[in-house]
Amino acid sequence: MGFKSSPIWIEVDACIYKSSKSYGAMDVNVERVLVGTSAKYSNLLYTRKTNRRVFDEYRGFKDVIVFRAYHNGVVVEEMVISKKTREVVEERSAEIKGL
Repeated sequence: MGFKSSPIWIEVDACIYKSSKSYGAMDVNVERVLVGTSAKYSNLLYTRKTNRRVFDEYRGFKDVIVFRAYHNGVVVEEMVISKKTREVVEERSAEIKGL
């Protein structure tokens, strides 16, 4: 596929597909998951967003790309990647309690 070089890559597995589907995004990807009994009678269960930001300096790191994953507007994952080495320099995950 031509979009494999996209900074944000999404793979989808669902029972309606014979194989996985995937697509890429450059800076922002937003997914809304609705549930219910039909398209007309569906309700938003959650929104998931992934974005990419480039920083000259971020949390003590120089020249990095920061990817953040949000669930219903709350940051739940963050990954910092060096632009120079293309290696992950920091990963952070939120603790979710109460479920």
